[in-house]
Amino acid sequence: MSRLAIQRLTPSGPNGAGVASQGVNVTVISQTGYANVTNNLVLHLRFDGNTTDTSGHNNDGTPVNSPAFISGLIGGQALSYATSTNGAGFVDNSSYVVLGRPTDLQFNAAASFTISMWINQTNGAENGDLPFIGTETNSANNPGWDLCPSYHAGGWQWNLNDGVNNFGMNGPNDSINNAA
Repeated sequence: MSRLAIQRLTPSGPNGAGVASQGVNVTVISQTGYANVTNNLVLHLRFDGNTTDTSGHNNDGTPVNSPAFISGLIGGQALSYATSTNGAGFVDNSSYVVLGRPTDLQFNAAASFTISMWINQTNGAENGDLPFIGTETNSANNPGWDLCPSYHAGGWQWNLNDGVNNFGMNGPNDSINNAA
């Protein structure tokens, strides 16, 4: 613990006040070298050239149709998955990563969880709503949950559907497009 003295200067005036001082204690904490963001995670896919889970739970992803690894901003590489559609707007080819159904990713209604990801769509992308991550099959508004691009608007969307009730929200148009 260090000690620091602070002086408060009070102007002299008719009351004869001069200088007052007060002692304070300051605690100095050593700077941490890193923050371990993987504490308590059940899944951590870095996509730095592979689909290996680094959380220690072995929830490795499985590539489907050979998604590419490209230069990334965080780590050396990033996953680049692709979806193409035919003239009628239906998906005719895609590459992605699946997780299967690991037991420690089967959350119940009382569980809270957080998802964090970095997404960069190409300039002008206005893809359909095929999920970035989720349990809904094919697109939003199907039973399950997902986080996806908003339908032909270049923004983001989340959706939760129990088969009867459908809840969702869209972010601003073009909010996840790369404007570069």
